[in-house]
Amino acid sequence: MENIILINDVKKTEKRLEVNWEIKGEIAEAIDLSCPLFFEYSKEIAAVPDSIAVIPFICNVLPMVWIYDARLIIKELDSSFYSCISNIKKGYQEMYPEAELKGSITVEKLVENAFTSEQQRAVLFSGGVDSYATLLSHLEEKPHLITLIGADIDLYDVHGSKRLQTLAVETAEKFTLENVVIISSFRRCLKEKILNRKISKHKIGYWSGFQHGIAICGQAFPYAYLNNIDIIYIASSYSSDTPKGTYACASDPIIDNHLRFASGRVVHDGYYEFTRQTKVKYIHEFSELHALPLELHVCWQSQGGMNCSHCEKCYRTMFALLLEGANPNNYGFSYSTRTPFFIKWFLKYVLLFDSANIVSWQRLQSTFRSKRELAANKELNWISAIDFKKINETPLKKIRLLRSIQKKIIRLLQ
Repeated sequence: MENIILINDVKKTEKRLEVNWEIKGEIAEAIDLSCPLFFEYSKEIAAVPDSIAVIPFICNVLPMVWIYDARLIIKELDSSFYSCISNIKKGYQEMYPEAELKGSITVEKLVENAFTSEQQRAVLFSGGVDSYATLLSHLEEKPHLITLIGADIDLYDVHGSKRLQTLAVETAEKFTLENVVIISSFRRCLKEKILNRKISKHKIGYWSGFQHGIAICGQAFPYAYLNNIDIIYIASSYSSDTPKGTYACASDPIIDNHLRFASGRVVHDGYYEFTRQTKVKYIHEFSELHALPLELHVCWQSQGGMNCSHCEKCYRTMFALLLEGANPNNYGFSYSTRTPFFIKWFLKYVLLFDSANIVSWQRLQSTFRSKRELAANKELNWISAIDFKKINETPLKKIRLLRSIQKKIIRLLQ
């Protein structure tokens, strides 16, 4: 049976878009049909034309269309967005040269949408290191902050959702900016385990490798269209000096910079200007210069919207802050004098490194070595002696240790 996704219409209410769609063929295995697909905005959205309103949905399923060789059928679509799809697909193909990306898109009516550019800008803001660096480096443009609930923070993590919304609103007020919060079921509607198996040969998860960049950007387009926003900044996850082949990511200049809608476009920001360490340095220097506390939200493992302060990403960010002379407690982390010991133990005996992890920690190691004043710091100088190229030589030892720790925790809880 042919794989088909048919978009019947988009129901628009004051602040909500909901897609009425049908799906046929093998591709249906990856969709939770019991989950309504909706996009809810904190600002009015009903006036957006259907040809723009349908884009958030399309951005969420396009990679699936290509992977499953499906046919996507749409009644009407913005012509600017339609014209950029082939270049977006080329970006994915460049990232995954061994992939067979097929599929087709049938549009009954292309619509020319346009607005008068008023040099309005927007930043996709999650509160993390990347998005904070992008926000601070574009503050003079007075960008709108666009924050999405349902991506890193699960849609049904009530406390986490409220905390992220509060962070977005407080940040907007702090810098006197407009902001909008989008709550969406876009990730909940897909069966990620099935999609992960479908793309398993690429050795990356569907969310990080195929979905998140384009899906997040697309949800900003209706709001951007109604507010004459001609550039939407999405912060880079990696930098231009990251060795090719060490990572794959659905948010990348070769994909994001092709995204268009009406008179607007997306800019993948900070890829050439920053590394993650220079972003951390920039944020810390800004905070110190303006005596302005900045709470970072980097953790995607914890519930409640807090940084757990003991996962790889939290440890990596805290270590980066320490290298810049910053106190992690001032940036939303729970840090004590014993934390560096826990980081060392975690790296040596717990974390199973992938190529991206190795590069990230090698860079922290290089930064440490470049700061001579840190050489005598016993809390941090252990990193200089670690051989990250060989750190995964005994992964079975790490797995056995993890299982042993889990058993001890279970016994303690019984």
